[in-house]
Amino acid sequence: RAQLAAQTTPATYFEAVEVRSVNPSGYECITDGIHTDLMFCNLFHACSGRTRRTFQCRQTGTDGVNEGVSTFDLNTKSCVRFSPYSCQTLLYNQEFVILPVMFKPPTVSPCGKEGFFPVSDVTAQYCNMFAWCPNGHGEAKVFECVPSLPGAHLGAFDMSRRSCTSRTSCPRARQ
Repeated sequence: RAQLAAQTTPATYFEAVEVRSVNPSGYECITDGIHTDLMFCNLFHACSGRTRRTFQCRQTGTDGVNEGVSTFDLNTKSCVRFSPYSCQTLLYNQEFVILPVMFKPPTVSPCGKEGFFPVSDVTAQYCNMFAWCPNGHGEAKVFECVPSLPGAHLGAFDMSRRSCTSRTSCPRARQ
């Protein structure tokens, strides 16, 4: 696997690992260089002409799924420790595919501010969904966490980590 942009600290080492055939946000190269992903803060793209290579930041020795997450810092062009402040978008988790939802759950309101929001209700049937307000106004876009492998654990959207996760179950999720 190709590796790029690494940073070391006394206790932790972060690496960028190329993820082939992965472009969950549909990023397209327009200019040459290194570009952050618009939807996932732990993905970045190396562009040369129209050719794109996508990389995922993670901590060495982890699978990059639920543990050892790091985010891409465009200023230093390196992977750095995850914090909610360093990640204003979502974390890419290879266990899940994020798909747009074609209906609007009744608990989703029009956007009042920019960001990501859980889609919740008393029956927990939407715990695997989240809303995204990219501009802070207009209608929210709703997405759902779908397991990458058929028959895999459904999982849920974890607001504190801004990612789909199998660490939290969503047994009554709409399917």
